[in-house]
Amino acid sequence: MQDKFSIPDWVTAVKKFASLTFNEKLAAGMFILFGPVFLITRLSYPNFESPIEGLLLALAWLLAHGIAVLIAIATVFFRPQRSGSDRRDLIGRFLPLAALLVTVVGASMINEQIWTHKMRTFAARNDHLLSGTAPKSVIYSEEIPDGGTAVIRSPNQNPTEFTPEKSLELVNGNLTSCDRLDDRDWFCWFG
Repeated sequence: MQDKFSIPDWVTAVKKFASLTFNEKLAAGMFILFGPVFLITRLSYPNFESPIEGLLLALAWLLAHGIAVLIAIATVFFRPQRSGSDRRDLIGRFLPLAALLVTVVGASMINEQIWTHKMRTFAARNDHLLSGTAPKSVIYSEEIPDGGTAVIRSPNQNPTEFTPEKSLELVNGNLTSCDRLDDRDWFCWFG
Protein backbone atom coordinates (compact mmCIF):
# COMPACT_ATOMS: atom_id res chain seq x y z
CA MET A 1 0.00 0.00 0.00
CA GLN A 2 1.23 3.46 -0.85
CA ASP A 3 1.30 6.33 1.56
CA LYS A 4 -0.26 9.65 0.54
CA PHE A 5 3.15 11.21 -0.25
CA SER A 6 4.52 8.52 -2.62
CA ILE A 7 4.29 8.78 -6.40
CA PRO A 8 1.48 6.63 -7.87
CA ASP A 9 2.54 3.70 -10.07
CA TRP A 10 0.87 5.13 -13.17
CA VAL A 11 2.96 8.30 -12.91
CA THR A 12 6.13 6.20 -12.83
CA ALA A 13 4.92 4.25 -15.88
CA VAL A 14 4.20 7.48 -17.78
CA LYS A 15 7.67 8.82 -16.95
CA LYS A 16 9.30 5.59 -18.18
CA PHE A 17 7.28 5.70 -21.39
CA ALA A 18 8.24 9.35 -21.92
CA SER A 19 11.92 8.41 -21.65
CA LEU A 20 11.64 6.08 -24.68
CA THR A 21 12.89 7.32 -28.04
CA PHE A 22 10.51 7.80 -30.97
CA ASN A 23 11.65 4.56 -32.62
CA GLU A 24 11.09 2.59 -29.41
CA LYS A 25 7.58 4.02 -29.09
CA LEU A 26 6.93 3.30 -32.77
CA ALA A 27 8.09 -0.30 -32.35
CA ALA A 28 5.82 -0.74 -29.31
CA GLY A 29 2.88 0.73 -31.24
CA MET A 30 3.50 -1.54 -34.24
CA PHE A 31 3.83 -4.56 -31.98
CA ILE A 32 0.49 -3.80 -30.28
CA LEU A 33 -1.35 -2.91 -33.51
CA PHE A 34 -0.19 -5.83 -35.63
CA GLY A 35 -0.08 -8.36 -32.82
CA PRO A 36 -2.94 -8.31 -30.29
CA VAL A 37 -5.17 -5.79 -32.11
CA PHE A 38 -4.95 -7.70 -35.40
CA LEU A 39 -5.70 -11.03 -33.70
CA ILE A 40 -8.60 -9.58 -31.69
CA THR A 41 -10.04 -8.14 -34.90
CA ARG A 42 -9.58 -11.48 -36.64
CA LEU A 43 -11.28 -13.38 -33.80
CA SER A 44 -14.07 -10.82 -33.36
CA TYR A 45 -15.11 -10.90 -37.00
CA PRO A 46 -14.42 -14.45 -38.22
CA ASN A 47 -17.35 -14.59 -40.66
CA PHE A 48 -18.95 -11.82 -42.62
CA GLU A 49 -22.48 -11.57 -43.96
CA SER A 50 -21.15 -10.51 -47.34
CA PRO A 51 -17.79 -11.20 -48.98
CA ILE A 52 -17.41 -7.44 -49.52
CA GLU A 53 -17.06 -6.85 -45.76
CA GLY A 54 -14.29 -9.45 -45.50
CA LEU A 55 -12.57 -8.03 -48.57
CA LEU A 56 -12.71 -4.47 -47.20
CA LEU A 57 -11.28 -5.54 -43.85
CA ALA A 58 -8.52 -7.53 -45.57
CA LEU A 59 -7.68 -4.54 -47.79
CA ALA A 60 -7.61 -2.20 -44.78
CA TRP A 61 -5.17 -4.48 -42.94
CA LEU A 62 -3.09 -4.89 -46.11
CA LEU A 63 -2.88 -1.11 -46.51
CA ALA A 64 -1.96 -0.70 -42.83
CA HIS A 65 0.77 -3.33 -43.16
CA GLY A 66 2.12 -1.68 -46.31
CA ILE A 67 2.31 1.74 -44.67
CA ALA A 68 3.91 0.23 -41.56
CA VAL A 69 6.57 -1.53 -43.63
CA LEU A 70 7.44 1.73 -45.40
CA ILE A 71 7.68 3.58 -42.09
CA ALA A 72 9.76 0.81 -40.49
CA ILE A 73 12.16 0.78 -43.44
CA ALA A 74 12.42 4.56 -43.29
CA THR A 75 13.47 4.43 -39.63
CA VAL A 76 16.51 2.38 -40.65
CA PHE A 77 17.78 5.19 -42.89
CA PHE A 78 16.72 8.32 -41.02
CA ARG A 79 18.70 9.55 -38.07
CA PRO A 80 16.97 8.57 -34.83
CA GLN A 81 16.30 10.76 -31.85
CA ARG A 82 19.46 10.74 -29.72
CA SER A 83 19.15 8.70 -26.57
CA GLY A 84 22.66 9.23 -25.28
CA SER A 85 23.82 5.72 -26.20
CA ASP A 86 25.15 4.88 -29.65
CA ARG A 87 24.22 1.23 -29.22
CA ARG A 88 20.67 2.09 -28.18
CA ASP A 89 20.38 4.42 -31.18
CA LEU A 90 21.59 1.71 -33.56
CA ILE A 91 19.18 -0.86 -32.12
CA GLY A 92 16.42 1.75 -32.23
CA ARG A 93 16.85 2.13 -35.99
CA PHE A 94 16.01 -1.53 -36.58
CA LEU A 95 13.54 -2.00 -33.71
CA PRO A 96 10.35 -1.01 -35.62
CA LEU A 97 11.26 -3.34 -38.49
CA ALA A 98 12.03 -6.17 -36.06
CA ALA A 99 8.78 -5.60 -34.13
CA LEU A 100 6.81 -5.63 -37.36
CA LEU A 101 8.52 -8.81 -38.56
CA VAL A 102 7.92 -10.62 -35.26
CA THR A 103 4.25 -9.65 -35.10
CA VAL A 104 3.50 -10.43 -38.74
CA VAL A 105 5.15 -13.85 -38.52
CA GLY A 106 3.58 -14.58 -35.13
CA ALA A 107 0.11 -13.40 -36.14
CA SER A 108 0.32 -15.40 -39.39
CA MET A 109 1.19 -18.56 -37.49
CA ILE A 110 -1.66 -18.00 -35.01
CA ASN A 111 -4.05 -17.15 -37.85
CA GLU A 112 -3.08 -20.39 -39.62
CA GLN A 113 -3.85 -22.35 -36.44
CA ILE A 114 -7.24 -20.61 -36.13
CA TRP A 115 -8.04 -21.45 -39.76
CA THR A 116 -6.99 -25.10 -39.36
CA HIS A 117 -9.05 -25.47 -36.18
CA LYS A 118 -12.06 -23.92 -37.93
CA MET A 119 -11.81 -26.37 -40.84
CA ARG A 120 -11.37 -29.37 -38.52
CA THR A 121 -14.41 -28.25 -36.54
CA PHE A 122 -16.41 -27.96 -39.76
CA ALA A 123 -15.31 -31.47 -40.79
CA ALA A 124 -16.25 -32.86 -37.34
CA ARG A 125 -19.69 -31.18 -37.48
CA ASN A 126 -20.29 -32.75 -40.89
CA ASP A 127 -18.85 -36.16 -40.08
CA HIS A 128 -22.20 -37.80 -40.80
CA LEU A 129 -22.01 -36.50 -44.40
CA LEU A 130 -18.38 -37.60 -44.78
CA SER A 131 -18.89 -41.11 -43.40
CA GLY A 132 -19.10 -44.11 -45.68
CA THR A 133 -16.87 -45.17 -48.52
CA ALA A 134 -14.28 -42.52 -49.32
CA PRO A 135 -13.96 -40.18 -51.10
CA LYS A 136 -16.80 -38.01 -49.83
CA SER A 137 -17.11 -34.22 -49.76
CA VAL A 138 -18.94 -31.38 -48.03
CA ILE A 139 -18.95 -27.91 -49.60
CA TYR A 140 -17.67 -25.25 -47.19
CA SER A 141 -18.24 -22.23 -49.43
CA GLU A 142 -19.24 -21.57 -53.00
CA GLU A 143 -18.09 -18.48 -54.85
CA ILE A 144 -19.99 -16.67 -57.56
CA PRO A 145 -19.98 -17.51 -60.48
CA ASP A 146 -18.06 -20.72 -59.82
CA GLY A 147 -15.50 -22.26 -57.52
CA GLY A 148 -15.27 -22.52 -53.77
CA THR A 149 -13.90 -24.63 -50.95
CA ALA A 150 -14.78 -28.07 -49.61
CA VAL A 151 -13.70 -30.66 -47.08
CA ILE A 152 -12.97 -33.97 -48.78
CA ARG A 153 -12.52 -37.24 -46.93
CA SER A 154 -9.83 -39.19 -48.75
CA PRO A 155 -7.52 -41.04 -46.36
CA ASN A 156 -5.21 -42.58 -48.94
CA GLN A 157 -4.94 -40.04 -51.75
CA ASN A 158 -4.56 -36.31 -52.30
CA PRO A 159 -7.85 -35.22 -53.93
CA THR A 160 -5.99 -33.16 -56.55
CA GLU A 161 -4.87 -36.50 -58.03
CA PHE A 162 -8.50 -37.56 -58.69
CA THR A 163 -9.75 -37.88 -62.25
CA PRO A 164 -11.68 -34.88 -63.61
CA GLU A 165 -14.85 -36.98 -63.51
CA LYS A 166 -14.38 -37.79 -59.80
CA SER A 167 -13.67 -34.11 -59.02
CA LEU A 168 -16.82 -33.09 -60.86
CA GLU A 169 -18.82 -35.69 -58.93
CA LEU A 170 -17.46 -34.52 -55.54
CA VAL A 171 -17.48 -30.72 -55.84
CA ASN A 172 -19.11 -29.97 -59.18
CA GLY A 173 -15.86 -28.46 -60.39
CA ASN A 174 -12.15 -28.97 -60.92
CA LEU A 175 -10.01 -29.35 -57.76
CA THR A 176 -7.16 -26.85 -57.90
CA SER A 177 -5.33 -27.41 -54.59
CA CYS A 178 -5.74 -29.17 -51.26
CA ASP A 179 -4.26 -28.92 -47.75
CA ARG A 180 -4.30 -31.89 -45.39
CA LEU A 181 -6.35 -31.33 -42.23
CA ASP A 182 -5.67 -34.69 -40.60
CA ASP A 183 -5.04 -38.30 -41.60
CA ARG A 184 -8.47 -38.58 -43.31
CA ASP A 185 -9.61 -35.12 -44.40
CA TRP A 186 -8.42 -32.47 -46.85
CA PHE A 187 -9.47 -28.85 -47.32
CA CYS A 188 -9.66 -28.16 -51.05
CA TRP A 189 -10.22 -25.27 -53.43
CA PHE A 190 -12.13 -25.89 -56.62
CA GLY A 191 -13.04 -23.86 -59.67
